[in-house]
Amino acid sequence: MKRGHAFVLGSGIAGLSIAELLSRNGWRITLLETSAELGGDASRCTQNWLHTGWLYAALPNRAAMLACNHALRLFQPIYGHLLSPDTLNVEARAAGVSYPAASAGWFASERVHYLYATATAELSMLQRLGWKRHLELVAFRRLRRLGYETAACSTLAPGLVELLNYWEGDASGHSKYTVVRSTDAQINTRRVLDTLLGLLGESAEVVREAEYSLTTHEQRSSLLIGGERHTPDLLVLATGKSVPQQLALLDSTQMARKFKSICSPIVVLKRALELPNFIRFTPKLPETINHIKYDVRGVGPRSTIGSYEYYPADQLPDISPFINRVCRRLNLAVSDVASVYYGTKTELTGAGERRYNHAIERVNANTFCAIPGKFSQFPLLVHEFAARLGLRTDIDAPARGRLRLSASATLPELSFAAPLDRARLGTA
Repeated sequence: MKRGHAFVLGSGIAGLSIAELLSRNGWRITLLETSAELGGDASRCTQNWLHTGWLYAALPNRAAMLACNHALRLFQPIYGHLLSPDTLNVEARAAGVSYPAASAGWFASERVHYLYATATAELSMLQRLGWKRHLELVAFRRLRRLGYETAACSTLAPGLVELLNYWEGDASGHSKYTVVRSTDAQINTRRVLDTLLGLLGESAEVVREAEYSLTTHEQRSSLLIGGERHTPDLLVLATGKSVPQQLALLDSTQMARKFKSICSPIVVLKRALELPNFIRFTPKLPETINHIKYDVRGVGPRSTIGSYEYYPADQLPDISPFINRVCRRLNLAVSDVASVYYGTKTELTGAGERRYNHAIERVNANTFCAIPGKFSQFPLLVHEFAARLGLRTDIDAPARGRLRLSASATLPELSFAAPLDRARLGTA
């Protein structure tokens, strides 16, 4: 496709990463964001978790695991010649993964510990045998093939031992878990958004609180802005949970039905717990919980607690029971909670290999829709988009200059900059 004028709708990780790639390849960029805040809703409400495949290794379909691993190995090929090692501080090799210390790095070196519950009371004897065997013969074997080390930790942090014993009501409760230090780490989502926004270049046009409507004619999409019709050379719908509604406006209702948005509750604490980042992983989804520290600007690290409960994004139930459950689970007082919110994720449903993954779909002659799957999979989205349009990822464009805009605060940051209203707890 020849260079031209691209309109990108949405300033989250999908929109920014695709707009940056187009700008690098000489396209003129107009980025439209309907909110007053840049960075997207879902992209600013992550837990700063870089998924490298571990979470999905035990699933029947290994596609999500491989996609996360592939994304990890695309950071350097796509951005290594644009960014310094002090920013892009990840080294993914066949023998393993490392995150060199860097003051302004996208990544933090602290790994996520997987607490595999293998002999806990919630599991029957048959489940204990079957689950442990499944981990060894399926999950761990898959991870080792990717070059990941799966040996159990020989020593645990005292706070973690205390927590595991508390969970099991047993002074040796920690022995009922296999604890493995994964290659999953932390990705500073706001820092990534800021970097990509700046790389759009000084000539990029970014419009906040944009008002537009979509129409289609002769297999091409147009935007109506202030009574004026624009038919760009390329239009990218990167608006997350709004993608289905926009597809319907473009006479693509059948495709719209394939997208599903879900939301999961997340608790932000007033302090960082003296615990490593971890996920308690069991074959029983309701018992699975994660703890990921979030570095809040101007405040320091704080703990976020997530679960794998999820609901349709348009049905936000009362979050109070989840808060109480988290506090009981971690032996905390409700007063330790700074705020709570729902994190939103949009998926393209269908075949099993699509679950938990990115998607780039052609809508008509000049339009694509894009979702990242999860924040840390955006290099996959860029890689596939480049292949579809014949764009290069191995070039720099220093003449672009730097766009002096920054992403808006994340919800964890807003928890301390200004207490969130109860009315905002349902936003993601």
